[in-house]
Amino acid sequence: PLLLCLLGPLILVPLVDRLLHPRREYLDGVSAAFANLTPDAIIHGLFISEEPVEAETIFSKFQENYLSPERTVFARFKQRFVVRGCLWPYWKDAEVDVSHHFRTVKEPHGQMELQAAIAQHQSKELDPERPPWEMWHYENYTDE
Repeated sequence: PLLLCLLGPLILVPLVDRLLHPRREYLDGVSAAFANLTPDAIIHGLFISEEPVEAETIFSKFQENYLSPERTVFARFKQRFVVRGCLWPYWKDAEVDVSHHFRTVKEPHGQMELQAAIAQHQSKELDPERPPWEMWHYENYTDE
């Protein structure tokens, strides 16, 4: 009985939370563990084009394909996740600030400078009040 009294609230609080908020979209188990255990971790993707591409072209295509209201399958790009201590994290709609999420670097960068820039991006935490992504475009990258 004592163990049940101690563990009961730990089981009941998340259950009551889910009953009170049935429309919330909760993170899956792996994502929830990732969000709770490594809050400062960041995942990066790197794309290198063989031909020069204008930043505005990339950003407008990204907005058209991933941020448009008609493309509901990519709704996560317009959401942030809320971490709440012992309760399960969930997704919440957030504003996509174009000036924050899309950045352009015009200075020339070689491979070593790009690696240093990526290391710098990896060392800073993303703003938890915004969707957890940023897109950086290096206009003058040379593969040297």
